[in-house]
Amino acid sequence: MLETLKPLAAGPALLSRGLQLSFDGAGAISVPTFAPGAADFVGEGMPIPFKQFPLIAPLLSPFKFATLVGLSEEMLSYSNAESIVRTALMESVALGLDKALFSNVAGVEDLRPPGLLFGVPAVPAAAAGGGRTDTMLEDLCAICGAVAPVAGLDGIAIVAAPPQAVAISLRLLRPPALLFASAALADGVVIAVAANALVSAVEQPRVEDARNAS
Repeated sequence: MLETLKPLAAGPALLSRGLQLSFDGAGAISVPTFAPGAADFVGEGMPIPFKQFPLIAPLLSPFKFATLVGLSEEMLSYSNAESIVRTALMESVALGLDKALFSNVAGVEDLRPPGLLFGVPAVPAAAAGGGRTDTMLEDLCAICGAVAPVAGLDGIAIVAAPPQAVAISLRLLRPPALLFASAALADGVVIAVAANALVSAVEQPRVEDARNAS
């Protein structure tokens, strides 16, 4: 599903860059991680230091993401009904996923997971001065620097509102390789994500139809 939705929104494209798992019938997935920089040189004949996953690891819990669409008999009689409905559903799901993924809303048990920005303080914008490009670079350095200790240099994804995504692409001689635009973000919002620290489990979608539905 992520591959199908990637051209339509930033969220599916970003999730596909991270670690993708599958619930495969499990009620939750434990995701243990090593601390960064756990490896080091070891002298010849010396014991290799033993590292252990943390006893308490983050859990991925499944949540349902859904929409319901009503069609009239007249619409269903069109020869292009399937293509039109498919496109409308894909666009609805893609934008809805972006809104949920890039929100700062807290999670609710048995309803929704927290957004990626929940509990993340905003980085103050740079003071205007030395030209738009210089100010933009200062802002990008600030947000990228916040995730660089985890992401390194090549693992940072930039997600921006469309105007900022276009400005970054046009003003920088070498735009970031992982640059995504999302219509779900308010104008002026730019986000840096450590793609290597992003884990998701997306199951295959299910589409059902019925003559009478509640």
